[in-house]
Amino acid sequence: MRGKKTLLVVGMLFLMLLVSIPNSLTSPFINSESAIHNSRSDAREFNSPSVPLQETSFKNADDSVSGVLDPVTVEQFGYASSGNRNVRTDTDTLTQYDFEIDEAHNWLASKAEVSLQNLTTLYALNGTFESGSLGSNMYPNGTLDSYPNGWGADSTNTAPSSPNQVQFANYEESYDGRKYISVENQGDHDHPSKDLYLHYAGTSILWNQSISITPYSEDFVLSFEYIYVRGPLGTGFPGDCSLVVYADGFELWSVSLPSISNRGSWISTGLIPINIATLGDSARFEIGLVIDQTLDLNGEQDYDGDS
Repeated sequence: MRGKKTLLVVGMLFLMLLVSIPNSLTSPFINSESAIHNSRSDAREFNSPSVPLQETSFKNADDSVSGVLDPVTVEQFGYASSGNRNVRTDTDTLTQYDFEIDEAHNWLASKAEVSLQNLTTLYALNGTFESGSLGSNMYPNGTLDSYPNGWGADSTNTAPSSPNQVQFANYEESYDGRKYISVENQGDHDHPSKDLYLHYAGTSILWNQSISITPYSEDFVLSFEYIYVRGPLGTGFPGDCSLVVYADGFELWSVSLPSISNRGSWISTGLIPINIATLGDSARFEIGLVIDQTLDLNGEQDYDGDS
């Protein structure tokens, strides 16, 4: 645009200079031969040629011209962002998002992008226990009536005479809608007159899942919450029991339940880094209760850890 205007101005100035030369003459058109002849003899009469006069007009440079010259296409660009979202593909949580487009003003979407941060693979499926069939299983042995989807449970009873000791694997829901799994061992009421209960060493109730190690890794992070509902606290009794996590029989993590500070509160493990170099393409993941040493408990005591 700027180049064309500059050329146009130069052309107008050049025409004005050519016109300014004959302005001292009485006629806008001079025959060259008559002019020469007149210069030789001042006495001879000046005769103009018999060519009709032509009137020439020029446009004033200050006159304005309006119109469209080389129209320019204008595009507007904008973007919309969903902000940071915590997404889970195993439970299909927040995996979809709808952007609103201002179609009334002819906006179109040309590109969508997703930026991933802190991407992790969940090897244990349905780890939040959000779906399944609620209920309780006595003496769980792999075939369950109640379970979160993707999970099973097994138990080992080391009591000398069954069913004096009873195991339960439960899939429950709290008053606030939170779903979770639980395990329970009811001790052998060995001496009714003394109100004593025995929980035999080697007894266990474990929820389990066969997980696929795809993509393969040897480094994992374990994290979950647990609550100790009933059981002894402190050290004023014989025996011990633990909450344990296994992978293919290898103990990944454990905590002695009598050693925790209190019952009835959810406790978070935080992020526990784990390295396992012995796993193959799949592994059996287990979590639950193990009686490490036989517990001999008196039902008349509270075992609150305060004595």
